Amino acid sequence: MPVTALAMASIIGMAGLVFDSGNVFVNKTKLQNLLDSAALGSAKVLSDSRSQFLASQAAREIISNTLAQPGYSQLADIGLAANSFVIQYSSTRNPFVANPAATRYVRIRLNEGVVQIDSLFMTGAGISNYEFTGSAVAGPSPALSTVCNVLPAIICGDPAVLPDAGGLFGYHYGAQVTLAMGNIQNNDIGPGNYQLLDLAEHGNDASLRASLAGDSTACVTQNSTVETKPGVNRGPVSQGFNTRFGIYNGPVSATY
Repeated sequence: MPVTALAMASIIGMAGLVFDSGNVFVNKTKLQNLLDSAALGSAKVLSDSRSQFLASQAAREIISNTLAQPGYSQLADIGLAANSFVIQYSSTRNPFVANPAATRYVRIRLNEGVVQIDSLFMTGAGISNYEFTGSAVAGPSPALSTVCNVLPAIICGDPAVLPDAGGLFGYHYGAQVTLAMGNIQNNDIGPGNYQLLDLAEHGNDASLRASLAGDSTACVTQNSTVETKPGVNRGPVSQGFNTRFGIYNGPVSATY
């Protein structure tokens, strides 16, 4: 019986530690998601407006709206609010030097001691609460010279036509678009093309299938030349594209 009692105490202690650790991990992840969202939203406003006031306002609004969601109730219940976070700005990302006049990078930080989640099972072991903090930095994206995991489809915009308010050339958000428009004749792409690219990564058909399924490792550089792939290619195209909707046919699967 003494051995059993000691074993049960150890098992209960380990179970309590696992449960508490899981609860802390979940809330830590939610906190970091909140910080990332606030930093990204604030950086977008900062880039557009060059106003720290508007950027800070956007960050606090995102934080408040996020904490109002049901999944963040535990963080909200311990008193976490928009004014719990420190918002700073810098002209450089690394090192981040707080500057009241900077309009390039924004950092959202939660100071130590603000978030303390009560222990649910480990109070008997002397652990009454768990404390954690976090931060996120966001700013303008660097110019891309190389792009990988390319979707092997051509979208032809008319440079003579100005884009709409969303920055789209001739396309509208939410509108239905036909991907295979038929054999394109008498244009710069050439006959027999259905606006597909030949990335020549796994062989023609396999390359199309992999790239459309999001499993391509092919990269293209700025101003590089990429060949087109003539032919209908209906099978590989549909098999690769349908994986994005949870439909797996042919050689593709959920682990593809």
